[in-house]
Amino acid sequence: MCMIMHYPHVTIDAIRLKLMPFALKDNAKKWLYSLGVNSIGTWDDFIKVFLKKILSKW
Repeated sequence: MCMIMHYPHVTIDAIRLKLMPFALKDNAKKWLYSLGVNSIGTWDDFIKVFLKKILSKW
């Protein structure tokens, strides 16, 4: 989905971050909304935080 959306002056990472809540459900979505405002600034930040959360349960 992100690869087909093109907006001038908007990065693909910004689009990914905006669409992420729609890809999650239940506890994962609650976790995302529990993060502080502006706590994730980039897609790489999201990946690191998300993987840390997921891997901490193993």
